[in-house]
Amino acid sequence: MRLSVPSPGGTGRPPESPVVLVDGIDGSGKTTFAERLVHTMRTGGAPVALVHVDDFRSSVSWDDPSGEAEVYWSGYFDLAALQAEVDLIAAAGTTVVLEGVFTLRLPAFGASPLIYLEVDFEEAARRILIRDTARGRTREDVLHRIEARYFPAQRRYRADYSPCDRAATVVDTTDPVAMRVVRSDWARLPLAVAAATRRMLGLER
Repeated sequence: MRLSVPSPGGTGRPPESPVVLVDGIDGSGKTTFAERLVHTMRTGGAPVALVHVDDFRSSVSWDDPSGEAEVYWSGYFDLAALQAEVDLIAAAGTTVVLEGVFTLRLPAFGASPLIYLEVDFEEAARRILIRDTARGRTREDVLHRIEARYFPAQRRYRADYSPCDRAATVVDTTDPVAMRVVRSDWARLPLAVAAATRRMLGLER
């Protein structure tokens, strides 16, 4: 991908990353946000691909004595295969929007610009329950997954990687119809990503 070059006056912008991360706790709206972002970028003519962490899940045993939260954290996602796929797409000159949980755990992308979606755990649990029971799971099964896997691993991730603090942009998605920018350093995002994000959030037309 062509790196951005400062104008003669100097913009101070760093070289643009070929990979942008969209992260947040389970139920924060990552997939919907990333799909809208990619659609907006494509409408503006930007070459961009969307990659989902959830497409790189591994077969695991939830009966492992280490516990379900540990299995979800360390074994459920094939991070090596995910990183190889993103590397391949980015090498072709296409911006990659990588959405999903735990994106900062991929070593190659730890310094990539991150859009972090912020929502409290109670609201996230409500959304997951609606979403997953609509897919045919029982209420008891969904609540078990939330309490035994998703949220313990998310609390570990937030403690170990501080994604909210490291994010270029933090978006409050409590109201998905009226999402709110908590803070943003737009210069840390690639130009096309920053412009598309602002348009999505109604900050510019």
